[in-house]
Amino acid sequence: MQTVKPSRIQILTDQEVHDLYSRPVFNQSEREEYFSVDPRIEKVLSNLGKVETRIYLLPLIGYFRAKPVVPKFRLRDVKQDVDYLYATYFPSRKPKYPLIAKSTRATLILKMYEILGFTRFSKVDEKSLLERLQDVATICTYPKYIFDECLAFFGQKRIGLAAYSTLQTMITSVLASERQRTESILSSSMSDTTHMQLKKILHTKGRLNQLSAQKGSAKDFTPSELMCEIETHNTIRSVYQEIKGLINELGLSQGNLTYYASIIRHQSIYKIRRSPEWQGMLYIVCYLFFRYQETNDKLVTAFQYVTRKQRESASAAAKQRIADELEVVRDKLTHAGHLLGLFVDDSVSDQTQFGDIRQNAFEKISNSIRPLFLAIDIECEPGQTLLSTQLQIAKSELQKEKHLCTADQRLLLSRTKTISLIRKALTIDVLNITCTRKSLECLIATIYLLMKVRKTNVSKMILSL
Repeated sequence: MQTVKPSRIQILTDQEVHDLYSRPVFNQSEREEYFSVDPRIEKVLSNLGKVETRIYLLPLIGYFRAKPVVPKFRLRDVKQDVDYLYATYFPSRKPKYPLIAKSTRATLILKMYEILGFTRFSKVDEKSLLERLQDVATICTYPKYIFDECLAFFGQKRIGLAAYSTLQTMITSVLASERQRTESILSSSMSDTTHMQLKKILHTKGRLNQLSAQKGSAKDFTPSELMCEIETHNTIRSVYQEIKGLINELGLSQGNLTYYASIIRHQSIYKIRRSPEWQGMLYIVCYLFFRYQETNDKLVTAFQYVTRKQRESASAAAKQRIADELEVVRDKLTHAGHLLGLFVDDSVSDQTQFGDIRQNAFEKISNSIRPLFLAIDIECEPGQTLLSTQLQIAKSELQKEKHLCTADQRLLLSRTKTISLIRKALTIDVLNITCTRKSLECLIATIYLLMKVRKTNVSKMILSL
């Protein structure tokens, strides 16, 4: 991999740099506070020969007290502060504003550090700061976050703040090192197949927009919207397992994962495509990792919604027809068990009227619920091995055979509980029967499709009602 020396990264705006590094401007009360002199300062001043040198040291101390930055200034630039110092500490002297030699200024800065208990930023400190920033970069690569860590380092160590350009260079170096680490892992661990698929998603016009949460996400639970969400889910599923493994290998923090994914969400596709290849791969890997989880959560919500609507629609249809069919159902109550048995009897052909009704009931439920069930990733608790195995078998049979063939009897409700649930669903009592032909079709189809009890057993349960 070719190593390119990065240019300095832009961290702060010009105004932010000015606010941080500019010389503070004091009012009268602030001058009294920051230009105060204690016995230790008096001792240092007494060892300085020239008054002008003493006058220059006092503003250095005062400005650094207000902001731990060594400002560059000439005495004539801070005339009001100099006049205050002459009037307060040298009232018999006339204010003067000479230029201070660089060597004298450097000596005064060291004295100022000594008086205030600070040190100058050294090579040892730089090495220590770099090690700290490398650890920080594994947590968050947001430049301002790393810059704040720099400020915290200088405050904790009581070191005078380094120049902005110095910090820019260090942060740029740290970010380049972290980027090189992640890109090296991706380039060596990602399979060619996944690499080609991700490149296709990134560079095919409109493809990334179709997968995005803003433009490609289901707006409601209508079949067309849900099918789009399922298509997005299935597209990412083909690479998700490898993406998940890459994320673990990269060792990225939650903050970095979120930051890299946000670049896809908020930057233009044009800029992302122009970024270095493996840097773009890093962004798309993190984005698809979160996007897949979003689609799975939405499909789970949709599945819950659709199944609830199925129950509600069956109940609503039954209640709507109570008044019209109550007398008819009462008259034919003695034949209800036999008629219900025909819906699940193997001897009844699907070509008959009852077979058509039953077939329509199956299709109605399976067409709305089955695609969602097949698309959702369902993970069971460690102790639910029976349920986990049955879910895998059910998905496999629905995909290959188009219907359920096997069921673990240990997962089914007991006959007593099943009859109780059916009675509750039909709302049957001695004086009032609220089941209709439509609700019976939906209920029997649901029992057979989702519980997969043998037809003869269902028939016996119904006849026993």
